Amino acid sequence: MIANTQTISRKRNPRGSAYLLVVQIAMITALIGLTGVALGRIRLRTSNREADFVVAQENARSALDRALETVQMSGAVWRMALGGIAFTCNKPFNGGQMQVTAVDPVDGDIPNGASDPVILTGIGTKGDATYMLEVTLDPSGTSAAVRPGSWRRVVQ
Repeated sequence: MIANTQTISRKRNPRGSAYLLVVQIAMITALIGLTGVALGRIRLRTSNREADFVVAQENARSALDRALETVQMSGAVWRMALGGIAFTCNKPFNGGQMQVTAVDPVDGDIPNGASDPVILTGIGTKGDATYMLEVTLDPSGTSAAVRPGSWRRVVQ
Protein backbone atom coordinates (compact mmCIF):
# COMPACT_ATOMS: atom_id res chain seq x y z
CA MET A 1 0.00 0.00 0.00
CA ILE A 2 1.16 3.32 -0.89
CA ALA A 3 1.00 5.85 1.76
CA ASN A 4 -1.15 8.71 0.90
CA THR A 5 0.67 11.73 1.91
CA GLN A 6 -1.16 14.81 1.53
CA THR A 7 0.63 17.98 1.76
CA ILE A 8 -1.27 20.50 3.53
CA SER A 9 -0.31 23.77 2.17
CA ARG A 10 -0.68 26.60 4.48
CA LYS A 11 -0.95 29.92 2.94
CA ARG A 12 0.55 32.67 4.92
CA ASN A 13 -1.81 35.46 5.56
CA PRO A 14 0.42 38.31 6.68
CA ARG A 15 -1.68 40.54 8.82
CA GLY A 16 1.00 43.10 9.73
CA SER A 17 1.92 41.66 13.11
CA ALA A 18 5.65 42.23 12.53
CA TYR A 19 4.96 45.81 11.50
CA LEU A 20 2.87 46.41 14.63
CA LEU A 21 5.63 44.97 16.78
CA VAL A 22 8.20 47.32 15.23
CA VAL A 23 5.89 50.33 15.69
CA GLN A 24 5.25 49.43 19.34
CA ILE A 25 8.98 49.08 20.04
CA ALA A 26 9.63 52.43 18.35
CA MET A 27 6.90 54.09 20.44
CA ILE A 28 8.30 52.67 23.68
CA THR A 29 11.81 53.80 22.73
CA ALA A 30 10.57 57.30 21.88
CA LEU A 31 8.64 57.48 25.16
CA ILE A 32 11.73 56.51 27.15
CA GLY A 33 13.80 59.09 25.27
CA LEU A 34 11.29 61.89 25.79
CA THR A 35 11.01 61.03 29.49
CA GLY A 36 14.79 61.27 29.79
CA VAL A 37 14.81 64.67 28.09
CA ALA A 38 12.02 65.95 30.36
CA LEU A 39 13.83 64.75 33.49
CA GLY A 40 17.04 66.39 32.28
CA ARG A 41 15.27 69.72 31.81
CA ILE A 42 13.73 69.47 35.28
CA ARG A 43 17.15 68.75 36.81
CA LEU A 44 18.67 71.70 34.95
CA ARG A 45 15.96 74.08 36.17
CA THR A 46 16.34 72.79 39.72
CA SER A 47 20.11 73.21 39.69
CA ASN A 48 19.76 76.74 38.27
CA ARG A 49 17.32 77.64 41.04
CA GLU A 50 19.64 76.19 43.67
CA ALA A 51 22.56 78.17 42.24
CA ASP A 52 20.42 81.34 42.24
CA PHE A 53 19.48 80.73 45.87
CA VAL A 54 23.16 80.37 46.86
CA VAL A 55 24.02 83.64 45.07
CA ALA A 56 21.04 85.39 46.72
CA GLN A 57 22.28 84.15 50.10
CA GLU A 58 25.79 85.46 49.37
CA ASN A 59 24.36 88.80 48.23
CA ALA A 60 22.34 89.21 51.44
CA ARG A 61 25.43 88.49 53.53
CA SER A 62 27.50 90.89 51.42
CA ALA A 63 24.89 93.63 51.88
CA LEU A 64 25.09 93.23 55.65
CA ASP A 65 28.88 93.15 55.54
CA ARG A 66 28.86 96.42 53.60
CA ALA A 67 26.49 98.04 56.11
CA LEU A 68 28.55 96.80 59.07
CA GLU A 69 31.68 98.17 57.43
CA THR A 70 29.94 101.54 57.02
CA VAL A 71 29.03 101.49 60.72
CA GLN A 72 32.58 100.55 61.73
CA MET A 73 34.24 103.17 59.52
CA SER A 74 31.88 105.93 60.66
CA GLY A 75 32.84 105.78 64.33
CA ALA A 76 30.78 108.10 66.53
CA VAL A 77 28.53 109.25 63.67
CA TRP A 78 27.47 105.75 62.62
CA ARG A 79 23.78 106.59 63.05
CA MET A 80 24.11 109.55 60.68
CA ALA A 81 25.98 107.34 58.19
CA LEU A 82 23.00 104.99 58.07
CA GLY A 83 20.68 107.88 57.28
CA GLY A 84 17.47 109.36 58.53
CA ILE A 85 14.27 107.37 58.85
CA ALA A 86 15.49 104.32 56.93
CA PHE A 87 18.73 103.60 55.13
CA THR A 88 18.48 101.72 51.86
CA CYS A 89 21.24 100.68 49.53
CA ASN A 90 20.34 98.80 46.35
CA LYS A 91 23.26 97.69 44.16
CA PRO A 92 23.73 95.18 41.35
CA PHE A 93 26.12 92.54 42.61
CA ASN A 94 27.27 89.05 41.65
CA GLY A 95 24.75 88.73 38.82
CA GLY A 96 21.89 89.72 41.13
CA GLN A 97 21.03 92.51 43.55
CA MET A 98 22.06 93.29 47.09
CA GLN A 99 20.07 95.60 49.27
CA VAL A 100 20.34 96.61 52.91
CA THR A 101 17.85 98.45 55.04
CA ALA A 102 18.31 99.86 58.52
CA VAL A 103 15.42 100.52 60.88
CA ASP A 104 15.19 101.81 64.44
CA PRO A 105 12.55 99.54 66.04
CA VAL A 106 11.95 101.90 68.98
CA ASP A 107 10.97 105.18 67.35
CA GLY A 108 11.71 104.67 63.65
CA ASP A 109 14.32 107.45 63.56
CA ILE A 110 17.88 106.12 63.32
CA PRO A 111 19.85 109.30 64.24
CA ASN A 112 17.52 110.02 67.15
CA GLY A 113 18.05 108.05 70.37
CA ALA A 114 21.64 107.06 71.05
CA SER A 115 20.53 104.05 73.09
CA ASP A 116 18.08 102.60 70.55
CA PRO A 117 19.10 99.42 68.73
CA VAL A 118 19.14 99.34 64.93
CA ILE A 119 18.01 96.36 62.87
CA LEU A 120 19.91 95.80 59.62
CA THR A 121 18.28 93.61 56.99
CA GLY A 122 20.32 92.35 54.06
CA ILE A 123 18.32 91.28 51.03
CA GLY A 124 19.96 89.34 48.24
CA THR A 125 18.28 88.42 44.98
CA LYS A 126 19.25 86.45 41.90
CA GLY A 127 16.69 85.40 39.33
CA ASP A 128 13.59 84.28 41.23
CA ALA A 129 15.51 83.60 44.45
CA THR A 130 15.39 86.02 47.39
CA TYR A 131 17.21 85.64 50.69
CA MET A 132 16.87 87.95 53.69
CA LEU A 133 19.26 88.06 56.62
CA GLU A 134 18.85 90.26 59.68
CA VAL A 135 21.13 91.41 62.48
CA THR A 136 20.61 93.76 65.43
CA LEU A 137 23.12 96.46 66.36
CA ASP A 138 23.33 97.57 69.96
CA PRO A 139 24.88 100.96 70.65
CA SER A 140 28.02 100.77 72.75
CA GLY A 141 29.58 104.10 73.56
CA THR A 142 30.43 105.88 70.34
CA SER A 143 30.02 102.87 68.08
CA ALA A 144 27.75 99.89 67.62
CA ALA A 145 28.25 96.20 68.22
CA VAL A 146 26.39 93.27 66.74
CA ARG A 147 24.11 91.78 69.37
CA PRO A 148 25.34 88.24 70.03
CA GLY A 149 23.00 85.64 68.60
CA SER A 150 21.00 88.20 66.63
CA TRP A 151 21.91 86.90 63.16
CA ARG A 152 18.83 85.26 61.74
CA ARG A 153 17.25 84.40 58.44
CA VAL A 154 14.06 86.30 57.69
CA VAL A 155 11.37 84.10 56.19
CA GLN A 156 8.59 85.79 54.29
